[in-house]
Amino acid sequence: MLKCLHLLVLVLSLRGCLADYDEYDLQEFDSYRFSRTQTPENGCRKDILIMWDNSQSIGFANFLVVKKFLKQLIVKLNVSPEGTHLGFLTFSDKWKTRKLLDVGQIEDPKELSKRLDKYDYDLDLMGGETRTGKAFSIANSMFRSNNSKNHRDDVDDVVLLFTDGRPETDKVEETSEETTKANKYAELLKQKGIRIVCISAGEKEQVYEYTRNLILWATDPSLVIRAGFDKLKIEENVDALAKKLITPLCGDTVVEPARCGCKGGGLSFKVYAQPGEYQAVVRWIESDLVTCTEGTYNKEKADRKSGESFSLGKHSIVQRYWYTDNKGGRVNFQCTVNFTVSVCGCPGVQQVTAERLSGSSGEANVTWNEPHPNCPAMPNPNNPTVHAGMFTAGEHTVLYRYRVQNRFDLRCPVSVIVPGEFCGDIAYDPDTHVCCCGNIYGKKDGDHKCCGTKYINSSKKMCCQGNKPVERPGPCPKM
Repeated sequence: MLKCLHLLVLVLSLRGCLADYDEYDLQEFDSYRFSRTQTPENGCRKDILIMWDNSQSIGFANFLVVKKFLKQLIVKLNVSPEGTHLGFLTFSDKWKTRKLLDVGQIEDPKELSKRLDKYDYDLDLMGGETRTGKAFSIANSMFRSNNSKNHRDDVDDVVLLFTDGRPETDKVEETSEETTKANKYAELLKQKGIRIVCISAGEKEQVYEYTRNLILWATDPSLVIRAGFDKLKIEENVDALAKKLITPLCGDTVVEPARCGCKGGGLSFKVYAQPGEYQAVVRWIESDLVTCTEGTYNKEKADRKSGESFSLGKHSIVQRYWYTDNKGGRVNFQCTVNFTVSVCGCPGVQQVTAERLSGSSGEANVTWNEPHPNCPAMPNPNNPTVHAGMFTAGEHTVLYRYRVQNRFDLRCPVSVIVPGEFCGDIAYDPDTHVCCCGNIYGKKDGDHKCCGTKYINSSKKMCCQGNKPVERPGPCPKM
């Protein structure tokens, strides 16, 4: 008998308390691409990680309902040293999303139930966000290898995810990132041969809003199931639902490995527009997005496609595909292309002012920093390799050129200002030197002044007509 490669992710979504779990029969999972053998209720032997949503919207009353249901599962799933091993992971806000118990850390069912009672909903678990993406990421790291190659080599790996719906954070942009992360790691789990089951609860309007997320995470749409809090508050209903979950959780299921899927959970990249532009043409390559181990895939018509112009900001484009399995059935899958369009520009004109000119050369030594663009760019080979130079008085521009994504060029200038004056054609610093009719002299005490082209000590010489210096006391020669 083929060893099944599946990691079962059970998603129990807990926002409202009106839905009836009888609306969706758990036996539906037989109808698609799965076959199973009967497993006795007390013969369950799996390694199960419970991803437990404790966001604020669940509330303390429903938290108690969920905990009672989990305790019932501990009994029904045959938790024991040689039977099923459980682990727990909680998620709500960023800081409270973490592993509580590793799989198999507590093997005794009574001790495991006692541990559940020790968790304080308000202090230990509850948070105002739903970090489903981070939870999927942690689950993926806890199950690094393919199924049955993680905690116990001969035991299938299972993850039960309790969530109150779609990912939510305090910031809109982070919510989008969290959803992308959940999609990515759910896809990575499925590519390991993982089987994901989603169970949602809540008012119909709420459930319908996030059902598309659950369908995306589940191995197959038929594995998206509903349960309701009102029913779970009744003891016999808790027992009934727990029994219904035994087969999908514990049955030996043969899953046909996916022939086609998304590479790395989808594409993520950045695209840059020129300064002054508000959109950019975005292209991606299909072979970088989809892979098939055998056969080919078909692509459905998409609302947006590669080669179109997209506005500035974040975009998430869903591309839908399908292929035919060995039984002739149609297998649907979808891959997400996530990208951000932003403007790439120079860091602003860098202005460098020299401190002083050299009296001998009439030039100032100036250094500056290379004006790197705010995006990855290829520098022009003719750009200066040394970011320093000698400059005469005046304003100068040093230009750097860059190529961005082989789409456009950037010209980033550095402005060099050298204060000073000219003596004829030679620049000089008037703070340290004087210009006498084209001749430059180093400045001396206040008794010195120009006399034509000469720089004389006025206490010893006098400047006569025709700019002729004469020793004091003179007199100046008569003209």
